[in-house]
Amino acid sequence: MFNKQDKEQRYIIEKEGMITTITDKRTGVQYITYTNGAGITMTPLLDKDGKPLVVSLTKEFDDK
Repeated sequence: MFNKQDKEQRYIIEKEGMITTITDKRTGVQYITYTNGAGITMTPLLDKDGKPLVVSLTKEFDDK
């Protein structure tokens, strides 16, 4: 799907324990993954209306 270079340029990946937050720098959509010994679950984060959570893409993301 994506090679390593695409992944590093397009996504911001923040890990904390078994939970990872992935931000797509092109769309601003955020995803959350949960990893345990049995597998991985991935879902977009949703706002109060059930729409994908989109973060404001600012220079701070380019620096990460």
